[in-house]
Order: sequence, then structure tokens, then C-alpha cells
Amino acid sequence: MKKLVSLAIFFFILSCTQNDDRQLNDGIYDGRGGISCEVNGIVLKPSAALLYNNKDFTFGTNADNVPTLSIYFLNNTGNSPQSVRIVALEASYEDDLVGKVFTLQNETNQDSFGTYEIYNNGLENKFTTNDIKIGELKILAYNKHLHTMGGVFWFDAVNSSGEMVKVRNGKFDLKE
Repeated sequence: MKKLVSLAIFFFILSCTQNDDRQLNDGIYDGRGGISCEVNGIVLKPSAALLYNNKDFTFGTNADNVPTLSIYFLNNTGNSPQSVRIVALEASYEDDLVGKVFTLQNETNQDSFGTYEIYNNGLENKFTTNDIKIGELKILAYNKHLHTMGGVFWFDAVNSSGEMVKVRNGKFDLKE
């Protein structure tokens, strides 16, 4: 019985992590490719998770009832958890989003935006796009019936101290 439980746990872990094993640049968008990017030249991917979803895309609305698309992932390995989030405005579940390009700018101006956050010793250091530090999100694949989406992104972001990060080579193939 103990071996059976161990084997079941092994296959559960394998099924949770195998989605990120497929190459994101293979041109297949079926929701199993995961998400990754480089932050200042260092590759960042979601951490392996068993009990919660650490990568996602969701549709919703903002405070002004504008339809939004949010793409998010979290890496909480090590001492400094990091996250990347992109919010595209005027993006609805019902829209044909394939080929759509969103300019990531200033959240406070009600624009689409990108953020990178890192936590050190419990303190949040949040970097956001603005009117000068901008970026781009391009949707390459979207299947609303299968709840899958894929695309690419990049952005520059700045924190309240004026420090900048460069998020590059962002790519995703996610299942909602």
C-alpha cells in the first residue's frame, strides 16, 4: 500500500510539472507550454506548485468596467519570490485576440501595463511600466473553447527609486 501511495504521488508531481517541459518556441499552442521571460538577462519561470496555480491568464473588468486580460506567474523558490503580471485593457473573452498587440504603458492613466515584483526580507519592490518605460504584449494564439492562449511579451519597468528592470523574451502558452 505504501508503494502504491508513493507511486501515485510521483505521477501526480510528474503531471503537475510536465506542462512546462515542452519548449515554448515550438509553435504549438495547446496550453501546455507554460510561461517564461528574462529579467535583466536571467531566465524566470514559475516555480513548481502542487497545491495552487502559480501561472494563469484570466479575463475580468477593471474598476471602470473595462474588459481586461491578465497574464500572471509567480516564482517563489529561494528567499526572494518574484512575479510578472501583464494587464491588457479592452480585451474580452469574446474577442478575436489572435494578432492583437497591446502597448504596455501607465496603469494610473488607465492604459495596459506590465509589472515585475520581487520580495526581499518581506519588503515588496514593485517595478511598473509608465509613459516612458513601456512594453508590448502580442497574442499569437487564442482558443476560447479550449481556454488556451499563447503569445510573446517584453517591457521595461521602473520602481519608486528610479531603478529599472528589463523584461525580455517573454513567451507563454497557458490554459485558463
